[in-house]
Amino acid sequence: MKSTSFLTIAISLLCTVRAQLILHDVAHNASHTANNDVSDERYSATRMLQVGPFDLSRTLTGNARAINSVAYSPNGNEIVSGSLDGVVKFWSTENGGSAVRNPIQAHPSSVNSVAFNLDGSRFATGSDDRTIKVWDADSGDLILTLLGHLNAVNSVAFSPDGSRIVSGSSDRTVKVWDAVNGGDALETLPDHGSSVRSVAYSPDGLQIASGSDDRTIKVWNANSGAVLQDLAGHYSGVNSVSYSPNGSQIASASNDYTISVWDSINGGVALKSIRHPLPVYTVVFSPDGSRIVSGSVDSNVRLWDAENGELLQTLEGHSETVRSVAYSPNGLLIVSASDDKTIKLWE
Repeated sequence: MKSTSFLTIAISLLCTVRAQLILHDVAHNASHTANNDVSDERYSATRMLQVGPFDLSRTLTGNARAINSVAYSPNGNEIVSGSLDGVVKFWSTENGGSAVRNPIQAHPSSVNSVAFNLDGSRFATGSDDRTIKVWDADSGDLILTLLGHLNAVNSVAFSPDGSRIVSGSSDRTVKVWDAVNGGDALETLPDHGSSVRSVAYSPDGLQIASGSDDRTIKVWNANSGAVLQDLAGHYSGVNSVSYSPNGSQIASASNDYTISVWDSINGGVALKSIRHPLPVYTVVFSPDGSRIVSGSVDSNVRLWDAENGELLQTLEGHSETVRSVAYSPNGLLIVSASDDKTIKLWE
């Protein structure tokens, strides 16, 4: 009995010491992480993005028609939206998501795309009326109207330095414009065989990606207009393209129910293909490149692991097709826009 009692006491002491060591390690790691979080907000945002699930935070209402596009201002304080009735609205990401100024009747017909320049001083809109318009982000005043497309403008994007705008149109062309002075298109890239649904600049500004109803993604030299890559593999039209933050990959969303991820430098077949239950309308990488967010005809927003394609979360709340998704600059919020006339913020 004495031997058994001594063994019990020894085991108890051993467990106590081990627990103390574990607690010391946990405290040390927590302190180290806290110090890093204080010294680097981006690291903190990345950790929160990687750890926690997203929940519906707010629903923004008041649109009369379906919302086609949303974009965050670079400082993350505002969201701009464009809708089927040609109206652009401005929303605060604080104060309960209230409208921060009067809406603009930006175009006489559908606004299909909205995009900010990098410093947030201007935003651009593309419309079914065949024009691109450039606006002052503070006053809402019209600065430029760019004319030259022969059919609807489906997508617009600023170059990283803000000097250029690229547009994709149902006239099957990609055009590059002077975003400062306006005028005629600087370059017309006519190689797609059908409507161009989406365009994007690479983070370094050296490439342009375009996705088309011809089922391909083309990668262009942004300076010369030469085709660098012709990415084929989708079985139906490509609705959306997005560069990873380091520019090495392109994600594409298609009517063939898939998201594909491509090597933007070397081309070739898709690195991975992620299956949706229905056509996918919009896709974007997270600011740290670890996640992909998509919106679909099934009315859901989905969050994916960008490395292995694993589904991490399905965000349910919209009642109709999700047309546009965007990450906040710090990666802590996702915004989605839908045919159900609402914008939803997920946190």
